[in-house]
Amino acid sequence: MKILSNDELLEIMQQLDIDGYDKCLAIIERVGQVMAKRIAAKLGVGHGVTDFQGAAVAGTCTPFWPLTKEQEKNIPWPLADYDEGGEWEMLDEEALQRMRAYEPRRDGDYRRSDPPEN
Repeated sequence: MKILSNDELLEIMQQLDIDGYDKCLAIIERVGQVMAKRIAAKLGVGHGVTDFQGAAVAGTCTPFWPLTKEQEKNIPWPLADYDEGGEWEMLDEEALQRMRAYEPRRDGDYRRSDPPEN
């Protein structure tokens, strides 16, 4: 028996060019976005957009970051238990602009927009 994660299923659908891949991807990313928004609100931290990066990289993931200097010193539980070695620091304006490059669409999904011009 082979047991596959949703990320692995997405990757196989993409590799085999299966109809409905885009729709499945959008659904899984949207569910992740809903969860991330609720987690960030509960912990009082910032979060970016949920994005599928391939099963071998990070899978479907969402970045989180501190909003205050106090949070920067202590990663809130349970975030501290995940992404060992991941960075936990406040974002500078350039990094925040990159996060803002993700814009909600009218249907509630998110897409990568063109980066803001200087």
